[in-house]
Amino acid sequence: MQKHHWTAASVLVTGLIAATLFTMPAAASTATATSASLVSAIEAQLDANAPLPAAYAIVEGTDITFGGREGAGPDTPFVVGSVSKSFTALAVMVAVDRGEISLDAPVTDYFPDFRLAGAVGGEPILIRHLLNHTSGISTTGCNLDAAIPGESLKDRVDQLQFVTPESKPGEQFTYCNVGFAILARVLEESSGRPFADVLQSSVLTPLGMTHTYTDMVTARENGLAEGNTTVMGFPVIRPENGVEAALADGYVMSTARDLAAYVIFQMGDGKTSDGTQLISSDLLKEMHRGTVAVPGFEGTEQSNYAMGWFTADVNGTTIVNHGGTTPRYHANIAMVPSEQLAVIDLVAGQWLSGAGSTSVGAVSLLMGQDASTSQLYRIATAALWLGTLLLILTIVVSWRPSRARKINNRRPKAFTGPLLVVAGVALFVGLSLPGIQQTGSLLSAIQYGWENTPDLIVLVLAWPIALVILGARSIVERVRSRGRAPAGTAIA
Repeated sequence: MQKHHWTAASVLVTGLIAATLFTMPAAASTATATSASLVSAIEAQLDANAPLPAAYAIVEGTDITFGGREGAGPDTPFVVGSVSKSFTALAVMVAVDRGEISLDAPVTDYFPDFRLAGAVGGEPILIRHLLNHTSGISTTGCNLDAAIPGESLKDRVDQLQFVTPESKPGEQFTYCNVGFAILARVLEESSGRPFADVLQSSVLTPLGMTHTYTDMVTARENGLAEGNTTVMGFPVIRPENGVEAALADGYVMSTARDLAAYVIFQMGDGKTSDGTQLISSDLLKEMHRGTVAVPGFEGTEQSNYAMGWFTADVNGTTIVNHGGTTPRYHANIAMVPSEQLAVIDLVAGQWLSGAGSTSVGAVSLLMGQDASTSQLYRIATAALWLGTLLLILTIVVSWRPSRARKINNRRPKAFTGPLLVVAGVALFVGLSLPGIQQTGSLLSAIQYGWENTPDLIVLVLAWPIALVILGARSIVERVRSRGRAPAGTAIA
């Protein structure tokens, strides 16, 4: 096989491998959503995932079933990622119930220094808009700086003065991490206290969540499961730094036991376990009422967004849920309040480990569908190894001098070099654009990839770089060979 044919085949095969990561077959089995079947679904998925610290809880009424892997159990803290948004939303609703905040008041009523670089339609952003992700802030603005360790909440939110909104408030759904950071600032300004203190006094203490933490130092002192990443399929411990500025939208730390108590409250009538009315039953129901359609997620458990929760109506049954992912952790809560059933999973790992699929089968059961077991971890690992081997073989075969070419003193074909360079540049642009759109810059996209999936980002960068280098070498070889061709020799 000629070199450029081999290279093209390698790129094609790698592309097909990448495509399989998003079209994986899943083993399905029909079952009913009971405590036993939900446990079975989660255990089956954990067996298919990378061997990482994990904990889960199945709540059925007031009965709770716990499980764990790799030394983790019901009292092991994990970072809960975007599940943190539901805590912030509850803290806001407690303030609403007390008459301290109004859902339909402009943010600037409580946070006068809040600024964006302009407004669309001249309409103010309301508290409600931040809770349901309809603030009008762009995706780039919503993921602003990806919450840098050591950055303060105030500094993070103040950067929004340079961000121009893309739509009128209330007009469209754009998932917005920084929107919940703004809510944290609203609570700080209205109470005169740090957000962590507000969250502790208005949510964590009343609900008896004594093993839920707002800073990573304390969480580590109490047995935090250290984060992991998988490198070519092998788990590697990579401790994650806490991000103070992102506590409200991604860095609450909790245990399966505490989260079980949390969902029992969420599926109740607004009363804590000792009978205290934390918020009214109507406000709790409003938190779970999906009022905003989520584009692209029709028919899934994330069809609509409420306030700090995704919701979906399936055959007349409402499922309330939210997942959370940071570079080294995954968490998910899914509940059916009408059935008093809930599933909680916590994993110290990222998506290529299969962590994000831990409760996928259990959630399907809650929706009245067949349970399934995702094979993401196994397929992703195989794809990474195959993609790496193909890259190495492509470089070796393409770089090795052609014996026939040396004997015949022939130059490489004219189109080979330019074709490889163009292919490399096109591949780089195609792979980079989605990341740039999400993070705002190429550097941020690469940093995000390195933090989440270092092996994948290296492979994704290596392919286009290798193609460009091989193409450039081919062009140089062709130019140099002009001076070596004997007179009268035909040049291909």
